[in-house]
Amino acid sequence: RLGGIWESSYRPDAKLGDPQNIKNRFVSYRPPHMISMQVAQTPPGFAYADELKSDIVTVLEFKELGPKEVEVTESMVGFRPDNKGHETILGFFRQGNAQALTALRKRFVEGPLDFTKK
Repeated sequence: RLGGIWESSYRPDAKLGDPQNIKNRFVSYRPPHMISMQVAQTPPGFAYADELKSDIVTVLEFKELGPKEVEVTESMVGFRPDNKGHETILGFFRQGNAQALTALRKRFVEGPLDFTKK
């Protein structure tokens, strides 16, 4: 739903409600083609958290290429070249988003992780 929260973490041992978790608020969607979200909570100490939460929106687009093949495109909009914080945020997410999309692809190819196994 619009305004709903998607909570995530880069840590496999994270639990819902952990203060280091990332919370994103859904801004728009067009199932099954697109969702957009804006950061509502960053981990403590995240550089330029206020700019990220107020200025930047992430858009995920999904394009079916075949029966079991989907192309995922991630865009982040709202960056301004005159904002030093935006430059820092963009650098962070260029690397982080590439890692996240690679991990997402791996999960689709290899299947989900079993978090009950240690």
